[in-house]
Amino acid sequence: MKESKISSSRQKPHLPSLGMNIYVCVRKRPLFPKEKKDGQIDCVSSGNPVIRVGEPKFKVDGITKFIDKHDHIFDNVFSETESTEDLYLNSV
Repeated sequence: MKESKISSSRQKPHLPSLGMNIYVCVRKRPLFPKEKKDGQIDCVSSGNPVIRVGEPKFKVDGITKFIDKHDHIFDNVFSETESTEDLYLNSV
């Protein structure tokens, strides 16, 4: 199964939290070394303001595998490559 990435055309710059009464941001964590060593795949992709969760499934034939994608939109989404400083500057 191949990984499900979010296209760069859907990604937007981070929004400042100033003036928002409710502000929801998500930070994606990287896979831990043990998870990589065990051969686990990263089922979550991030691209501001979208988080995509891939759910592995089988087709009706019971043999063919595929990934069902679920997109969730938040005010800001921070990837595993962005720094804590980036998160702080855009959220606090």
